[in-house]
Amino acid sequence: MDVRWDLYKELGYPEINNLDEFYKLMVDMKGICPTDENGNETYATSLWPDWDGNMVMYVKALGTAYYGYDELGLGHYDPKTGNYIDCLAEDDPAVAGDSPYIEMLKFFNKLYRAGLLDPNSMTQTYDEMAQKVKNGGVYWGIFNYASSMVYNTAEHLEAGKMMYARVPDEACPIVYGLSGLGGNRVWTVGADTEYPELCLAIMDFLATPEGSLTMWYGPRGLMWDYNEQGGLYFTELGKTCNLDSKHDLNGVEWVSPYTGKSYTLSGNFNDGCIQINNTTLARDMLAPDSKLGEAFNKDTWVSEQAASAYAIQEDWRNWSGVSLVDPYFEKVNNYTVMPDLPYSESVRDDTLEVKWGQVTKAITTNSWRAIYAKADGEFDMHIRNMRTQCDSYGYAECIEWSRGEAAVKWQLQQEQAALAE
Repeated sequence: MDVRWDLYKELGYPEINNLDEFYKLMVDMKGICPTDENGNETYATSLWPDWDGNMVMYVKALGTAYYGYDELGLGHYDPKTGNYIDCLAEDDPAVAGDSPYIEMLKFFNKLYRAGLLDPNSMTQTYDEMAQKVKNGGVYWGIFNYASSMVYNTAEHLEAGKMMYARVPDEACPIVYGLSGLGGNRVWTVGADTEYPELCLAIMDFLATPEGSLTMWYGPRGLMWDYNEQGGLYFTELGKTCNLDSKHDLNGVEWVSPYTGKSYTLSGNFNDGCIQINNTTLARDMLAPDSKLGEAFNKDTWVSEQAASAYAIQEDWRNWSGVSLVDPYFEKVNNYTVMPDLPYSESVRDDTLEVKWGQVTKAITTNSWRAIYAKADGEFDMHIRNMRTQCDSYGYAECIEWSRGEAAVKWQLQQEQAALAE
């Protein structure tokens, strides 16, 4: 979770042990920052529905970010115990109460009723949400790509404004482990392409260290390179673009190291980035061409850590006692590792798939209605309606399938642990 660190500092670094204290922090931030840079109202958070699936994305993801449970089917899987918690559970003994999904629905409804949830959350796009974050209209996000990566431009950092990690002390966020067997992302060449060899050459390049760095940070020499010590570093332009993906590159001259030709760039940095939601090498694996033991992840670069930080960054480092997010989580020592497993979801038969579609539609529709409830009674009504509708559509069978998937995962986890020993 990222919060507006400058506002947290202004409030005197209050204790945040649980969700109740986190809610109070959001109320207090609204009190000292009621409007954004354009004079629009600010909110604790701003959601978007584009990525909803079996459940409302932000609701189920907060359960993952807070309790360390992994999303699975129509609920959450506990990597520590193998327990499965269905999303509509009441008084579940595994959690001694309602499911994490219902609990987080209540939390977002609490924010809405306090004027702390963007009222456009149910209808806006990711890009519309991101623009609000960039304008300083949001205090908190559970994804860095919806908070710090958007907000922390050079202009904001220079002005002493920043979003960065601060989780409630009792929170136990999930950490997804890297696989030693590769990932589940697939790259293929279309059967009808006129240039299969070129497609393969591009895929080969993206699977090299230089290709991966180019995919993440832009062309070598123009945006990044290796210094005399053999470590990775950003050029001045590369640093600017890394902080602001919309930075205008019109008129920038670049000489390709591959062809020797000179090019005049146009558009912004993001226009040149690969828009495919796919990966080759893992960003957190060690960069084999670095002589300083760095990973591809820029946060591990010696040059980045040694660079003179903005005052607001130094303030976070002084508060946390570490320099980066990963060591921060290591220091608080309260997280859950979800091992990467050779798991693929089982195929649901046609009858179950129809029921699944009806159930998930009922869950997402009634969840949004519950988030926007104006009183406890209305919230409870939407939860009752959701459970009644889901039961009529075949929720029990969907949960039986989900529990079976959890059992498969737990078995794979046990086998992997035995191999590690």
